[in-house]
Amino acid sequence: MNNAVTVSTNAAFTELYPTALRGTTIGWFALIGAGSSLSAEASISTLAKPMGGLSNVVGWLALLAIPGALLFGFTIDETRGLSLEDAALEDAAREEAFDHRR
Repeated sequence: MNNAVTVSTNAAFTELYPTALRGTTIGWFALIGAGSSLSAEASISTLAKPMGGLSNVVGWLALLAIPGALLFGFTIDETRGLSLEDAALEDAAREEAFDHRR
């Protein structure tokens, strides 16, 4: 699951974030992912006996990913058919950053 999330996260960030923000965001997600992995392992080991086994816990916890996937799908702009430069909106981000400095 972690490998699938890493691939999809890198693909999404390449398409959606300006270059200057991409490295910082991927770094933070790596840090959050490490903490999430540790907490998931602790939750699974704690809940395995009360919920009737490891597979039951993993199955129920996997359902928690559905709201996040739906939120991502409904809130992120579609970039299909656009060039990488147009989809990244780097020019708009630079203009916005320049306007905020004034």
